[in-house]
Formats: sequence, structure tokens, C-alpha cells
Amino acid sequence: VHGPFAALILLLDEWPSISGPAYAMARSRCRAALDGRATPEEARELFLTAAEEASVLPGSHRYVA
Repeated sequence: VHGPFAALILLLDEWPSISGPAYAMARSRCRAALDGRATPEEARELFLTAAEEASVLPGSHRYVA
């Protein structure tokens, strides 16, 4: 994922589960990064937390390469 815009698109269009606090915070922080209210690094950290929450990281049961 290359940047907050790509992360936001994934969160909005392709995310397996739109429930959960990490998902909501990642979505909000990606929008904030696009508006200059947060850094891309902050958005990345919350995106990774949401990915852990949704079990979409390598090694999780939902991960598909």
C-alpha cells in the first residue's frame, strides 16, 4: 500500500470487516493525513493496527498473497 490515499481506498472498498475500533480509527487517520491534519506515518501505524484487527497480515488466516 503506497500512502494514505491507497490505504483509504482499501479500507473503504476492499476491507473484509468494517467493524472494529481500529478500522474506524485507521479510516479517520487516513483522511486526516490527506487533509494535512495527520502525518502519513500516523496513518500507516493505524492502518497496520486495523490490518491486524482484520487478520489480513501475512501469517493470519485470511491473508491471500
